[in-house]
Amino acid sequence: MREQLTTAAQTLHPMQVSELQQTKRQLEAILNPPPGKAYIREQLQDGGVNVTKQIRGIDQTLRQAPQPYAPDELDAAVKLEGELRADWLQGMPTAAEMRRNPSGAVDKNQEWDRLKKKSVLEWKTLCRRLHASGISPHKHSDGADVSNIERYRPTEASHELNMDNAQIPGAQIHLPPPGTPPAVVITEDDMAKLRAIDPEIAAKIGLASAEQRAQMLDILNGTSTERAPRPKTTKAKRKRRPMTPEQRERAAENLKKAREARAAKAAQVEG
Repeated sequence: MREQLTTAAQTLHPMQVSELQQTKRQLEAILNPPPGKAYIREQLQDGGVNVTKQIRGIDQTLRQAPQPYAPDELDAAVKLEGELRADWLQGMPTAAEMRRNPSGAVDKNQEWDRLKKKSVLEWKTLCRRLHASGISPHKHSDGADVSNIERYRPTEASHELNMDNAQIPGAQIHLPPPGTPPAVVITEDDMAKLRAIDPEIAAKIGLASAEQRAQMLDILNGTSTERAPRPKTTKAKRKRRPMTPEQRERAAENLKKAREARAAKAAQVEG
């Protein structure tokens, strides 16, 4: 059954069929010009022998056009398309391997081509015949991509080669994992204030989480130990005024309370 569905000597691509049919119509228009344009035929030096020969050649080639499946073959053909595609996808070089050419990529592609060539050719024939039957196994597929294996080339795979020494360098973008809170930036002015209030906390700022940094900024900028939402504004940032002795004393007291609260919480966890 498989051979019956896929065997075809050099089945033409639908675009090739369309181009040949268009050329044939143009040649036929030369042999049989519309009324009032008989001079087109009269300009042929050989009386149209060569044009007739070209048309016969096109008819000969069009015999290789994909033939539609019979209704009782369609279900088996659609099922076989999926099986063949799954077969040649095994070990197929990824898009990155083909584009960046790491060490071993050429040999890998040649080996894959040697092992999967038969499956690929059968799949192409089957897809073209399905297209001629009015069925497309691919989503949003037109005649140009009806048998294009690149539509399915994997972007990544467990068998992908090491890209460290690839011929074509690639940019690697490392993003934080989903759910990571936005970074909290502490300026030099903030650090100066923090050192003046509590040098011990300032020395450990690099180990603080984003939430802890936000709490410290809130303490430096106001009186709350809870992070309050800050409205977005397009206005230029105002310069922070120097803290008064009373504000500095109050901020130090808030930091002390926050530190004692964290220590108590850690002691409860350890207990």
